[in-house]
Formats: sequence, C-alpha cells, structure tokens
Amino acid sequence: MTTGYPRRIARSTLGSTRMRHAERGAQVFRSGSDDGSIERQQLSSLQLRWSQALKLPFYEHWMREHSLPQEIRSIADLADWPILRKDDLRANLDLVNSTPNVAGHYRTSGSTSEPFDFPKGNNEFSDNYASIWSYRMQHGLRPFDPFLLTANTISNAGISGNAQLRTRALRALKDIAGNSWKVNGFIPTPAAADGAIRAIQRTRPRYIIGYTSAIAMIGRRAYERGLSFPFLTHAILTSETVDDVDIKEVQDHLSVRVLIEYGAVELGVIAGTTDKSSAWPLSTYWPHVLMMADPEGAALATTLSNRVFPLINYYLGDRLIPGDTTRNGSVLEILSVEGRTKDYVTLYEHGSPIRTVAAREIVYLVRDIPGIESAQLAQAETGVVELLLVAPSVPREQTIARIRSSFERNYPNFVSTTIYVHFVSQHIAGARGKRGPIVDHGCIPQDSVRYPLST
Repeated sequence: MTTGYPRRIARSTLGSTRMRHAERGAQVFRSGSDDGSIERQQLSSLQLRWSQALKLPFYEHWMREHSLPQEIRSIADLADWPILRKDDLRANLDLVNSTPNVAGHYRTSGSTSEPFDFPKGNNEFSDNYASIWSYRMQHGLRPFDPFLLTANTISNAGISGNAQLRTRALRALKDIAGNSWKVNGFIPTPAAADGAIRAIQRTRPRYIIGYTSAIAMIGRRAYERGLSFPFLTHAILTSETVDDVDIKEVQDHLSVRVLIEYGAVELGVIAGTTDKSSAWPLSTYWPHVLMMADPEGAALATTLSNRVFPLINYYLGDRLIPGDTTRNGSVLEILSVEGRTKDYVTLYEHGSPIRTVAAREIVYLVRDIPGIESAQLAQAETGVVELLLVAPSVPREQTIARIRSSFERNYPNFVSTTIYVHFVSQHIAGARGKRGPIVDHGCIPQDSVRYPLST
C-alpha cells in the first residue's frame, strides 16, 4: 500500500534534489515569457549545442557531408538543414560510438524500424526530470505522489538467471523509493485489464500513466464491473496519438482529469498539457527542446539541454499540427499529433483512384461493433487492407456483415473487394509490447483464413 509512504519526508531529504529540478521545470510555464524572449533563449542554446556538436566525430562528418556552417545565426536556418534520421546514425555507427563521456544509452523500442542506442551522459537526468514535472506540477501533482505506470515490462527478457533477478530486484527498490508501481502496458483482453485493476486497488495511486490503449482498456473494464477509484485523480496518456474519443472514454470511465505527455525515449518529454480545462493543446518544454515542423507537418526536434550527443534537426516520425509558433519557426504549441507517419492506410474508392485514411479511424469504426475486442490493420500493397480482429464470441459472418455496413455508411465510395478480414486469437504486440493500429503484413498468422468484405 502506498498510503504509508512518507512523501513529505522524501521531498525534503533524499528527494530534495529532484524537488528542485521539478520546481525549475514548473517555473518555465509560470514565467510568462513572450515568443521573442523564448526564441532568443532558444537561439543562444542552439548556438552553444552546435558548437559542442562540432567536436564530436559524427557531427564533424555531418558538417563536411552537407557543407554546414560553423555558426547558426537564426533558428530559421534549420529549415534549410538536412534532416537527421536514425538511418543516418546507423550508417555511421562507428562515429556515433566514438562519442566521448558516454555513461549509458537511451534505447529506443524499434517501433518505427530497428532499436537504436543513443549515447547518454551522466548529468542528463536533471533536465529530463524538469521537463516531466514542468507539466505535472501545473495540475497539482508533485514528485513522490504514488503512481502506477502501464508500460513495457519485457525489456530485460533477454537477461537470464541471476542477472535477471538482480535487475528485477533493483527495479523493485527503485519503485518503492519513488512511490511508483508498474504493470504490463500491453492489455489486450479483459483478463489483462483485471490484473491491472488489482494493482490499482492494491497500490491506491494518485495517478496512472502510460499507453493510451492500456489505460482505456482498464477504464472500460472498470466501468463494466461497476468499479470506482476515488483516490485516482489523473490519467496521463503517453501515446503518439491521443484523440477526443480516447480522452472522453478514460475521463468518463475512471472519473479522472486526463493529461497528455508527448515525447520519445531519446528526447524525454517534449510537450504536455498545461491547460487547466482540456488535454489539448500541448505546450512544448522549450528550454529542453526546439520543436519545428516541415511543410507536411513532420515533427523535427533539436535538443537544447546539455547532452553528450545532441540531436540537431532530428526526425521523430510523427505528424503534428502546430499551434503558436514563433516568427522563425519554433513550435511552442501542438494542437494535435497525428501519430507515426506510417499509421495510415490507403483505400480504393469508386470515382477516385485512392484515399488516405488514418488507421485509428478504421480501428475505432470497427471496434464499435459489439463483440470485437481488438482490431488492427495490415497493408502490403496500395489500396488493399487486411483487418485483423479478435472477436471470439460472435458469429464471423454476422461480424463481417456489420463491418461491411459500417464501411458503407462511413466510406460510401469504398471498393469492398479490396478489404479482407482475418479472425485471430489475440492482439499482435508491436515493439516492446506496444499496441499499435498497424502491424507488418508478415505478422498475419500463416494459417489465418482471409474473408473478403464484399458479398
């Protein structure tokens, strides 16, 4: 139980340094800096980080390859710079690995391709911690409040024997010290949701944080069982894409205030909810990262805090809709994040050659049909969509008929002969257990029967 945890003592003793970092972060949004002042501070940090980057083997190579200047005169200059992608780092892994003063790594999950290890320094924790609490403290949350994290629990699956036991023991000690608890963030079934609910009842957290799909499933299951958690005040959703359906569902089923935090393993928290009444828009933590968007909305990030390996004009793989933006292109407000650029499918329509649709749009449409527990999409060729459904308790023909009817209402011109349905036994997990709307075509079980949506 977390009710006996000495929060006040922790904040004033062993946790006092963390409290200072948190207060520093929260002050950013209390200061009321205007856009011009913010941009001047960002430019100063950017110039410093670029001068430091030029001493690193990778960026020495990057500058020569792209004829980059030694000085940056304006944030707007980045609009003409090359976009840095993980593949660029992979292609020059020897140079990345030659970075001095590396104490560890930020290991990405590989949700967009293969996992990658970004160099990490010893003193980077404080800025990452400040960025997290710059948002949470705006809503009355404080370090060492009890919380439950729904996230990957299989990152050490490759470790065996005593090493795995030591890792688990260390993780447990950290959880106890931080007044935090963790459950598997992959919650595809009511049974898995029941396990998370037991953890909530046992630990009595003030807030729950993690994958949107996991928290939404917990909320639905709690609602079905008539359960309430009066001690739970907030839910923090961390997926790349969070829409109004997600927010309302979590808010209604768990009776909590919904917040959003947007970020990446290699960057930390980039933006979050500061508005007191709605989850969107998000405010970027501008001292920590410079956010920009290309003409098509692709999110580009530049680290401004002190790091052993800065990221300059780095491609995140998401589409975003900017709100308040400075004169030279620094995004201070994000109206929405449309998710990974690969989270879209194409449909053939009568009278037009192709239509691009967000995968989540189809998933929500299908998931509203009674008896469907899970829905995912796969696409191997343009216009041909495979629906992967977990629906063990409803007749298949009836389910297909309902999907066809739903498509006819929402996409009246769609070509039904290019959509197929598969009934699978369980939701297909992505990298590190993430629950995404799209899976690789090769993940479709080989023995799966392919039902055409057309009559």
